[in-house]
Amino acid sequence: MLPGSPATRTRVAAGISVAVALLLVVWAWSRGAAWTAGVFVVVAAINLVPLLAREGAGTGSPEQRAYAVLADVLRGDLSAARTRTAEGRVDPAVIALLDVLDGRADGSQVRRLAFDRPDPLRRACLVVLEVSCRDWGAVARVVGAGPLPGGLASWAMGLARQAGQPAQAALVGQAALTVGGDPETAYLTARSWGAARQPERAYETLVYARSLGWDDLPAAEAEPDLAQVRQLSAWHALLRS
Repeated sequence: MLPGSPATRTRVAAGISVAVALLLVVWAWSRGAAWTAGVFVVVAAINLVPLLAREGAGTGSPEQRAYAVLADVLRGDLSAARTRTAEGRVDPAVIALLDVLDGRADGSQVRRLAFDRPDPLRRACLVVLEVSCRDWGAVARVVGAGPLPGGLASWAMGLARQAGQPAQAALVGQAALTVGGDPETAYLTARSWGAARQPERAYETLVYARSLGWDDLPAAEAEPDLAQVRQLSAWHALLRS
């Protein structure tokens, strides 16, 4: 048990989780495991919510605790998520999501709550739900509806790739890019188009990634997903841009 008040324990635990997650991001990225790195980016981003909250100003609120529970879910630790929900009130969308993941309910309650109040927290729950259902079209719609915790779209894209659905991963990425122009998301989207054997779309997305500031051309030259893209006549123009 960590020392201090419940609010202090929440902040200390979040700080530890952020530090560990960021170390794992560096480790995964150094080994070319971009999708794995994306998972830990999400975990770090979600844990920043209670960490950055002012002492005594909502660190133990249902929303703060809900983000911590979501971080547990993304780590695949449903037991820890359930334990955390017993520490105090949690947004009902998170409870409904846990019930689905535990096999005790369908997703109708999560969808209803997200429809009633489509804030980032509840839409994040909806993304996790639709990913668990492998409904990639629904994932893309939710991702494209507005801001989400950092890296959540990349996490969903990675799971679509793992499911053998690179075109669906690319559509999720394209949806994320309509909300915010993140260069790494653009690059991952281009890789997904390449893996889906759509080199022209991959090239267009790489050009967009370049316009956003992405500049890791050596990675693109070695990336197997982009093998067909490198055969396009326009490839050398991208290298010179």
